Amino acid sequence: MGPSDKLEHAIYTAWLNSAQVGICVIDATQQIVLLNPVAGQLLGVDALQVLNKPIEHLLGSASWSRDILEWLDQSGTDSDSEKHVTQSHQGRDTELLLKSTAVRASTPDLETSGAWFRVISITDITQLLRAQRQVESESYRRQWQALNAGVVISDARLPDMPIVYVNPMFEQMSGYSAAEVMGHNCRFLQGTDNDQPGLTAIRTAILTQTNGY
Repeated sequence: MGPSDKLEHAIYTAWLNSAQVGICVIDATQQIVLLNPVAGQLLGVDALQVLNKPIEHLLGSASWSRDILEWLDQSGTDSDSEKHVTQSHQGRDTELLLKSTAVRASTPDLETSGAWFRVISITDITQLLRAQRQVESESYRRQWQALNAGVVISDARLPDMPIVYVNPMFEQMSGYSAAEVMGHNCRFLQGTDNDQPGLTAIRTAILTQTNGY
């Protein structure tokens, strides 16, 4: 490994260890080749203890382990998919969203060049789901669903302020379904026009926790 390769590896390792989501990489035989600290914390395992072992060692005795194995078997090498599970650890339930993406190694000087791997991101969505349940309570839902205007609610308390609710009129006006936008920051609605005067007013209102128009 040359100096440039070592630098690239160091940068990659630093990014991986500082990521706010769990990252797990498995090879074609479903052996764990990489697991960052957040993934180990979310799943209640020591990352170093499960490296180079079958993914069953990562899932342990979790009630959903069989579902995950079947999900990975069905995912194949040409599709992205996701799975929602509830992890119980030390008397606490955590809602996890697992997203799986197939990648192919392309670095020429690696023995694994051309081999398929599966990258699994693991995100704690407990707070997001809690916020969604709050805004989808029966009384609020009746009011917002009846409005003849699009409604988007984001939770400013959560990282990147994800969307936690949209009403039917928003779906009709935007062409996006609730499932497509839930959990995303609403900046995608700006498209390429990210210098609109109204954006400054909205950002200021969020920072100062006041009303903005």
